[in-house]
Amino acid sequence: LEAMDTTQIPAVINVGDVDAETKAMQAAYEEECRKARARAEKFGIPYKEPPKFLPQNKRRVQSSTGLATGMDLEDPEEQVKQKARRERFGLTKDTVVAADGDVDVEDVVPVTKAWDNEKFVGSQRVDPPKKLWKVVPTGNDADPFAPAAEECHIVPEKIHLFAIDWAAFLQIRTNDLSAYFSLYSPTHVEWLGDLGCNIHFADKFSAARALQNLSQEIPTPPPELEIVPGVALPPADLGAMGWRLGKKLLRKVSDDRFGRKGTTARILLRLATSQDVLLDKPSSSHKKPRPPPGFSKTRVLGPGSDFPNNKKNKNKRNREKRENAQVVGGSSSSAGEPSLLMGSLKASRSGFSVEEMEAQRAQKRAKTTDEGKLSSVEKTKEDTKASEE
Repeated sequence: LEAMDTTQIPAVINVGDVDAETKAMQAAYEEECRKARARAEKFGIPYKEPPKFLPQNKRRVQSSTGLATGMDLEDPEEQVKQKARRERFGLTKDTVVAADGDVDVEDVVPVTKAWDNEKFVGSQRVDPPKKLWKVVPTGNDADPFAPAAEECHIVPEKIHLFAIDWAAFLQIRTNDLSAYFSLYSPTHVEWLGDLGCNIHFADKFSAARALQNLSQEIPTPPPELEIVPGVALPPADLGAMGWRLGKKLLRKVSDDRFGRKGTTARILLRLATSQDVLLDKPSSSHKKPRPPPGFSKTRVLGPGSDFPNNKKNKNKRNREKRENAQVVGGSSSSAGEPSLLMGSLKASRSGFSVEEMEAQRAQKRAKTTDEGKLSSVEKTKEDTKASEE
């Protein structure tokens, strides 16, 4: 305690551009730490350093950052060098990209899957403002009476991720995202909700390389898609907005209390903007949206798991129909058509029809009646004999 510097401020993480409320919370936190340290020194008790201050943006820092790229792959001079290297070793551009991205051709997600589940999750997707689109629309459909929009710009060090498969993505955690982007040195993950997050990189070159090698271009304008359930018509022009479809599925790498290893989800990627931030801070009173009907933490989920599969229930109904048909067929007679009771009920014990059970009950009732009559006759005889004596 004597060697401790009383002016030392507890280590905090630089929160960067934060709002006034977060800055006030950080200042109050530091003040309370100073008071606690002063009390410990005054009474001669050990002082335990409190946890670091973190803003409420659900950011998760990576334990290791890996190696930053440090080069602009889109630079014309760098592209000339890459072309010369490919010609020198007899490689094609597709071969180099496949090796760098570590994605087998058979595992590449078809680009038409970018519009799957659009009707279900499209309303939760945050698209960039039109001025930042890859293909800026020519039509002027802006509302002249709308309030002025905040200035928005591209943040080249961040990749914004949006999940197509809601139920499966609810099982995904930071370590799964780190494994997906591990070749490109992500620094941390900033969660924005159940379906979106930002992946931060050491520099813009690493982010550009990850986006280029782990995703594929989406055609613009959108292709003519078949009318299938869950697809909104007309489809959104994702390619013009700058969205790219992940080449491979995002996979859960280990079992935990949130889900099961092997769960996969399809994702959309694009460069993040300054508006891709967490607007509503999480709190105990904050009501989270209800998960999809098909969500489960105990099963391996994937594309198409948002809604429960009714195949098991359908098989059960078909099996019951077959059993009912066998019961009716085995007990029907030429007297006429089977009754509705026979068609809707089956015996609780296998091998007995409704008629057989009713006949068995009638025999029991007749036997009980005969025994009652016999006992009454014997009692009458005994009474007569007693009176004669």
